[in-house]
This record gives sequence, C-alpha cells and structure tokens, in this order.
Amino acid sequence: MKVVWDARVTQKMESLALGMGLIKNVEISSDTKELDSIKNKIFQDIKRNTTIDAIKDAAIVKAYRTFYWQSLNIDPTKIRPSGEALTRRVLKDQEIPIINNGVYAINLASIQTQLSFSGFDLGKITPPLMVRYANPQEEFQGIGSRHRVLNGTELLLGDAEKILCIYAYGDALETTISLKTKDILLVNYGAPNISSEILEKGIQTCLTYIKKGAGGEIGEIMVSRSVLPEPG
Repeated sequence: MKVVWDARVTQKMESLALGMGLIKNVEISSDTKELDSIKNKIFQDIKRNTTIDAIKDAAIVKAYRTFYWQSLNIDPTKIRPSGEALTRRVLKDQEIPIINNGVYAINLASIQTQLSFSGFDLGKITPPLMVRYANPQEEFQGIGSRHRVLNGTELLLGDAEKILCIYAYGDALETTISLKTKDILLVNYGAPNISSEILEKGIQTCLTYIKKGAGGEIGEIMVSRSVLPEPG
C-alpha cells in the first residue's frame, strides 16, 4: 500500500512512520472465544509486570505521550493513547469493549504492545494512503464521537478521497471493521523513539491475533517512513 507524505508533514516530523499489513478473507463475527487464551495470557502478563502508576513510564507510552504534547497539541492525560487507555482498563479490572472478533484482536495487540492501531475495511479504501494536515473546515465523523469540523492543524491519515483517522487517536466511522468486512488494512502509528522494527513486529503480532480470531490469509507487511524531499 503506497503512502504519500505531505511535504509539510515531512518538514516538521521527519521521524514519523506507519506500519501496515493486510489480511484477506476474514470472517468477522461477534464470537471472540478463539481469542480467550490470548486474552488471558496478555491480561495476566500486564497485571504481573506493571501498575497504574508505572504504565505512563513504559517506553512506548512515554513516546506517544510526548508526541501528543509536542506535535499534536493533545493533552494525553485527558485523551490517552489507545494502548495506554486499554491497558489501564485491564489494570482496573474493567471490561474491554467487544465490537467484533477483528476489533477485539486489534485491541488485544494494542494492550500487549501499547502501540496505537487502526483496522480499516480494505474494500472501502481508495489508495494511496496520505499523511497530511487537515484543511480548515474539513469535516470528520469518528467512531463513537460527535461530528467534527476541523480547524486545519490536525494531523490526519487519509486515502485519496477521505479521512481515515485523526493520526494515532481517532478512527473514522465510515471505514471501520464490520460484520460485512472481508479484507482488513491494519495500520499502527509511529512517533519519535518508536522504531520501524517495533512497528513491524506489532503489525505481525496483531495480524496473527486477527487470523486466530477471524481466520484469513496474512499478506504484505511494510513500514513507510516520512522522508524529506531532495533539495532543489
């Protein structure tokens, strides 16, 4: 999947990257029992190895928090990176939302890795992917959120036609994984101090969990990095 990085993004954020992977011919359903053993192990490991007070200092959580503050103008104590938010729910013995087996597999991978993931219905994507800033007055409808009119400063992941995600924290409703989804585009979001190797390993882990929960055939895995344009 080709990724176009807008010049304004690369000039300000040369160290950004996206991990991406494909899985096709999945069977999306509300049945998540195939993921029970993975869930139990992840939850046990999290509770054994970290605490509510310590999670903010985990390396990946810390990288996202700094990125939120410095680059996205988001207070991460109010809008938490998804991996951190889900991990906190586990540590508080709160339920993890079960939308369907595909989304649940992605959430489990996010808890394990603390990386922020998006899962998109590939059939609703119009390549190429684009990392860009919002246009003033551009409209966005996220999952479980009110309709928003953007101010032009938001960093976005989009395709050739529409917004897919407000970078690293808010997926669009239109392209979410549903019971009709057959092919999934999986994305995870880089930030400074999160390496390409970490992103690629996270994609591999997450695709394995999706396959365990929903079947399918794992396809290409890649990482795209922002690169400054050549002078002249």
